[in-house]
Amino acid sequence: RRWASSIPEDSVSKLTQQAQSQLEQGNAQEAYQNYLKVLSLQPSADSHFSVGVCAYMLNRVDEALDMWERTLQINPYHSDAHVNLGSIYFLKKQDGTKAVEHLEKARDLVPSDAEVMFNLAAVYDSLGRLDEAKELFEKCVVCGIKNADVFLRNVNAKLLKKSLEK
Repeated sequence: RRWASSIPEDSVSKLTQQAQSQLEQGNAQEAYQNYLKVLSLQPSADSHFSVGVCAYMLNRVDEALDMWERTLQINPYHSDAHVNLGSIYFLKKQDGTKAVEHLEKARDLVPSDAEVMFNLAAVYDSLGRLDEAKELFEKCVVCGIKNADVFLRNVNAKLLKKSLEK
């Protein structure tokens, strides 16, 4: 039986670099296999996260969700895992409540990340939380996020319609 401490750090590092290169080249299956090896040799938040990314790219949504949940068990401050979980819960699981939960945690961890703000605003919009969506879309416009102005106009139109219906 091999222990993680007996595994040369450079071999894990080489496997990680190889997997990252494969992922950048669009070869998710090979990257997935190498990240699984990294995970077995040196379990960490980042190795779980990377397996999750590959699993998602291979359309293994439930496995990706599980890997990102495990990432957060190890490191609850892993903002990218919160972002990815928010996206999965919203886009694939149609669970707006869990999507908001994770995206709000990501926003709290990286308050200056305009893409997180945009994603959260879009979920708020879809859930009818228009005032919150408007506030975040306004920040996204200031940050220069593409198409944020279009989304802001749409939310403003919904808010106007809502006020006229009263």
